[in-house]
Amino acid sequence: MRLFVGAFPPDDFRLALTAIVGQLRPLIKTATWIRPEDYHLTVAFLGEVREKDRASIEERLLQISLNFGPLNLRVCSLELWRNEWDGWVAVVAFQKSAKFEKLRQEILLGLADLREPHASDERGIMPHLTLFRVRSDPKGTLEDSLERLRMELRDFVFPVKILSLTQSTLSRSGSYSILRQLPLILGVSG
Repeated sequence: MRLFVGAFPPDDFRLALTAIVGQLRPLIKTATWIRPEDYHLTVAFLGEVREKDRASIEERLLQISLNFGPLNLRVCSLELWRNEWDGWVAVVAFQKSAKFEKLRQEILLGLADLREPHASDERGIMPHLTLFRVRSDPKGTLEDSLERLRMELRDFVFPVKILSLTQSTLSRSGSYSILRQLPLILGVSG
């Protein structure tokens, strides 16, 4: 089973983001759009893991989650990233956070013997939420709209209060099943 540890945005964040992103849809008709209910922030990608290891993964994640409080990730930009596999990816990028990176590293280290070797880049990643994928370069079409939407998104904060152990099924549109939710409950972090 292909797993990742993610955070799904609360309804108010998801709905506000959906309204803003809806302004891009008419401009990029060839994009593969992520369904709003599938918006997520990948905290740690585990890759292919054995079904028999699921209980151990859940127990270790529970222990990790008990030692972290909620995180608030501030949106820093709406960006287009070049993706070597399928063209371009539009993402909402969040400011780097030492607490997010610490949580991510705790998960990667705590599950090192249970996750796929080299499943995740162990260096810091820019926290982000994917909006759509497109094969052709959308920059010329989108540049004015992106700048306007960046301004609308700049005050958004994604409160991360729950980690979700999530199964991912590879397909054109992607499919996610939350297997277990783990609250971040130790104090309040920023």
